[in-house]
Amino acid sequence: MGDYLDYSKQGDGYSPYVNPDKGYNYAPADKTYVKSPNIPIPEGNYARVISGFLPSVNGLHYPNDWPHVPYMLPILTISNVTIYLAISDAHNGMCGGMAYAVRDLFEAKMLPPPPIDPHNLIPDNNWPYNHNPKPYCEAFQFIYSRLVSSFVDAWKYYSWMVPAKLDGAVIFRHPCISWMTIMESMPIIKETIDNGHLCPLGLISVKSLDPRDIGGNHQVLAWGYNIKGSKTIIKLYDPNFPGVDNITITFDSANVGLFTDVPFKYSTGTRTVFGFFPTTYTFVDPKPIFKLT
Repeated sequence: MGDYLDYSKQGDGYSPYVNPDKGYNYAPADKTYVKSPNIPIPEGNYARVISGFLPSVNGLHYPNDWPHVPYMLPILTISNVTIYLAISDAHNGMCGGMAYAVRDLFEAKMLPPPPIDPHNLIPDNNWPYNHNPKPYCEAFQFIYSRLVSSFVDAWKYYSWMVPAKLDGAVIFRHPCISWMTIMESMPIIKETIDNGHLCPLGLISVKSLDPRDIGGNHQVLAWGYNIKGSKTIIKLYDPNFPGVDNITITFDSANVGLFTDVPFKYSTGTRTVFGFFPTTYTFVDPKPIFKLT
């Protein structure tokens, strides 16, 4: 698992704070973090991929390209009446539903549906997304329902979007997002993959106080990692790039600190990533994804 961060030198006048709920300690005098009994920093060389998984084989073969259907997030229920907040639109992508569906399929030891051949479809001028399931067929509804399942982490997306935190400011003594990514998220991601499971990730790509901007973030699946010293590469299935096996996030944890951000590089060059976390996943039988009517 690697070594832990060393304690600060004895007798140097530091007086570490301890937050047992978060599992970290730090010395506020100079923002130097000290040893935590719960959170290791990976050192040395580690590499692991999920056996039998490749995005080009096990990922969905159609693009993350959908018509206008609003995402309705349930926010309050009073006397059996639920109030919903429209936070985005399927036209902006259903990456979370696609990522969860791919893990469902892999957990069920099922290959995804074959690519849809538009030449075999009845022409429909009102439906330009010929490679994708049509709205309200069972396959579309399944992906949409899995997207809604991923909204269980909506508050976490929002709390990580807050600009003050993303900029590494000390707000209520809360660590910056890159520290949380490397020190809190990575051990969970690594353990999930080590146990043979794909790990859904929520990528924070938005700085905003507006909860309606949650839809500007992204969801992917981690299927492998490579750690060499302080440098880490995470292998990803990205629903925006069907059939592509070499999408990664890379970062160097050498200079990570409680209030010091480090950059994350997304290999496609199409997305800014401020940080990421493993999302809450529960298996659902994926058989409906094969039904296009």
